[in-house]
Amino acid sequence: MTDATLAALIAAARDPDPGERLWAAEHLATEMDDENPAGVAELLALSADPDVRVRDWATFSLSHLVHRDGPEVRAALWARVDDRDEAVRSYALHGLARRRDRRAWPLMLAAFESGVVKEHLFEAAGFLREPALAPHLREFDDEKGRIAAALTECDPALRAARDALVLRVADLLLARAAEFEPTLYCERFTLDILLETNVYRPHHVTDVVAVLRSVGDDPDRAAAKIIDDLRARTPYPRRV
Repeated sequence: MTDATLAALIAAARDPDPGERLWAAEHLATEMDDENPAGVAELLALSADPDVRVRDWATFSLSHLVHRDGPEVRAALWARVDDRDEAVRSYALHGLARRRDRRAWPLMLAAFESGVVKEHLFEAAGFLREPALAPHLREFDDEKGRIAAALTECDPALRAARDALVLRVADLLLARAAEFEPTLYCERFTLDILLETNVYRPHHVTDVVAVLRSVGDDPDRAAAKIIDDLRARTPYPRRV
């Protein structure tokens, strides 16, 4: 984002016209580069805007789009968990869970016990890894496959079994294709377990759990599928 664009968005965020502030709330997170501190500061302010539409967009942006954490971000989200608007409350809870704020799990539990749960909170529940949420997750139909990942995170036995499968895939990759220098890693704001290699044409990252799921949780077949994909991408792995 250019300095001029940021300046225009900041000016709109401070405009007395709620329509201008709404425009800023809708675009700040998608236009910012590298989580620009000035842009994040404006979103924090907009999350407390008197106009519910502005609060909604700003809180959604902080919850789902901004990859930034810290006391000021969490304080802004906590300030919205009692908002009079239901959507704003659910976005705030999602944002706290996504930042793995353990203080949020009783609120998540209350949301599930209410029987009316916003769809995006199913994924958010997984970030908290709270076993008390597992029975409630099992009560919902998982037609879209969005509950399984959260349930795995919240159920210690399921999580241990998943981790064992992933580590077995990693061992097989090291044994069969060490030239690709496979490395497992996780990112703070997702539930994925990712595999990075030295294949850079293009830069390629593999979701290991998704591959396992596609082959019936068979580590041997998963490793073979990953290796075939890597070799198809380039016959010459590049070391760094």
